[in-house]
Amino acid sequence: MCLRVNGCCRANLRNAGLAIGCLCFALTIPEIVKQSKYINVLQGVFPSNYSNTTDYNNATIHSNDDKTDVTNITSETVYLVLFLFDWITLVSLLFGITKNKHILLLPWLILRGLTLIVATPVVLFSLVVAFFDGLILSILISSAYTLVIGLLLWFWIVIYSLYHEIKDTKKYKPPPSQIA
Repeated sequence: MCLRVNGCCRANLRNAGLAIGCLCFALTIPEIVKQSKYINVLQGVFPSNYSNTTDYNNATIHSNDDKTDVTNITSETVYLVLFLFDWITLVSLLFGITKNKHILLLPWLILRGLTLIVATPVVLFSLVVAFFDGLILSILISSAYTLVIGLLLWFWIVIYSLYHEIKDTKKYKPPPSQIA
């Protein structure tokens, strides 16, 4: 495939990959704080304390005034699972770069590739809608998302090139018995 680079920002691919991994990891810290809220919401699926308890003829009737929305819990659960999967692929990326194991770069490449495939049409559609609406704020937000998609695509190309560099160096290494 032609989408290979030799380096990024005057750094070799390994250092650029580590920088990308560390940047992505640093960007997940606010997400970890945000996800702690979702863990508390998941406890609301089976609440242990009820807001109203009424006793009619020795029968306890529980009613929950919060009326937790099932679709809200489902979307937050899916978001939490996707975030954890993203975090696992990021740890795999960093470990794969430090240990020179190309196979550990694949989960990150696959997840980011799927993200780019899904997000690019959505962002481009929102950009077109924003231009037709004529709202300056919508145009600026959609343009910023377009730049983020471009940056993610560049990150993907750098990690893809690093994947092939590690794979090619492992392919041509002589076995330990032939070195001596």
